[in-house]
Amino acid sequence: MKALVFDTGPLISLSDNCLLWVLREIKRGTKFLITPTVYYEAVQHPLEIRKYELNALRIEEAVRNGVLEFPPQHIMDKASDISRDILHSANRIFYIRGEPLKILHRGEAEVLALATLTETRLVVIDERTGRKLTEDWKDVRRRLRERYGPVKVNRTALDEYLSLTEGLRFVRSSEIVALAYERGLFRSYPDPRKFLEAALYAVKYHGCAVGSEEIDEYLMEV
Repeated sequence: MKALVFDTGPLISLSDNCLLWVLREIKRGTKFLITPTVYYEAVQHPLEIRKYELNALRIEEAVRNGVLEFPPQHIMDKASDISRDILHSANRIFYIRGEPLKILHRGEAEVLALATLTETRLVVIDERTGRKLTEDWKDVRRRLRERYGPVKVNRTALDEYLSLTEGLRFVRSSEIVALAYERGLFRSYPDPRKFLEAALYAVKYHGCAVGSEEIDEYLMEV
């Protein structure tokens, strides 16, 4: 199954910046999957809070229109089992003052687990830790040391986690925005490149872990 599995953050960021529509335009035969926990975090719970209700309704419409989909139940059942293992191992990797640090939450673990069952193994996630723990766990340890001081690593838990998430690849909402630009989806704006710049900084300031230097380098290339 060719698919991108979405975490909650990118959906809220794209919706909040009126960019959710680009998902419909860039699908091209690839499924955009969400998990029940992501749906709860992005739709069901926010619908009860007036401040976030509009975003929830936008994302709910994307689900209703088939832009975002749930995986078949037998796949989600398998992903749920894997997610428990991911959560158990991830939250025993780093110890601070003798206590394990909770580094992943249920929603993130579900997203990672579901992605391991897809052909493309692609995860759309904006939060740095969820991505870096798989891509470069030493960077996570370095940042934790800067914040908390000495950090002990449980190598057994780390090896278990890396084995469970092996081969996963990560995309942020900034890459979704960049792809939309490259496919000409911003041509209707007077200055598409300026719109791209504004959109990239908008998702950055809504929680996407992308640096200003990275944005500027990309803008120099387009």
